[in-house]
Amino acid sequence: MRTLDDLALKDNEREAIREATRMLKEKFPVKEVILFGSKARGDDDPESDIYCGSAL
Repeated sequence: MRTLDDLALKDNEREAIREATRMLKEKFPVKEVILFGSKARGDDDPESDIYCGSAL
């Protein structure tokens, strides 16, 4: 499995994902957060959203 640093993301996208992960882990017993969709595949465009799922 690739890590966040392995993906071609903009700095602000990477920071948003890290902040969302931090917030989720503060409130819930989250073991991991998984990025999926076009951002994870690397075929995103300027209109693409960031999709994350969590594993408890």
